[in-house]
Amino acid sequence: MPLQLKDLVFPTLSVDAVPMAASAYSTLKNPKEIDLEAIDIGFLYAHDEGAPQVTAGMIIRTKEAGPGEGAPYQITIKAFAEFGVWMPEANDPNALRMRRYAAATTLMGAIREQIATITARGPWGTAWLPLVNVEMIAATPEPNVTQPTQPVRKAAVRRQKTK
Repeated sequence: MPLQLKDLVFPTLSVDAVPMAASAYSTLKNPKEIDLEAIDIGFLYAHDEGAPQVTAGMIIRTKEAGPGEGAPYQITIKAFAEFGVWMPEANDPNALRMRRYAAATTLMGAIREQIATITARGPWGTAWLPLVNVEMIAATPEPNVTQPTQPVRKAAVRRQKTK
């Protein structure tokens, strides 16, 4: 049930180093990994029935936080991708679920790479977006719901991992 990446764009790439003393990060468990509590993640997936393409988008942004509260950088990144769907089972429900997951995984990987690349020469060093439960982000919404997935919270991801 493959997707073929046709186009990937980043309409927004904003990374600002939080101005504070490096010692403010000594209280963080891992100052190089952005705390899941400090970010919001949104995901959108669109596939018209019978269409040979899928469009997906993801936004990741850090919340406003004080010194040492989760992120050494304030980040807003939006990524959009268009994928080709060439299989005859393009509208099979199982194939649709797998494609949502594949699209979310592709976008998350691309965003993680952008964050690491942009912050690599920043004052606080390379910041890593933590690994998250992409299956939860890409979960199929209820029928007749066309709104993007709500931001995922750390507690929800933790609950999903323990099941």
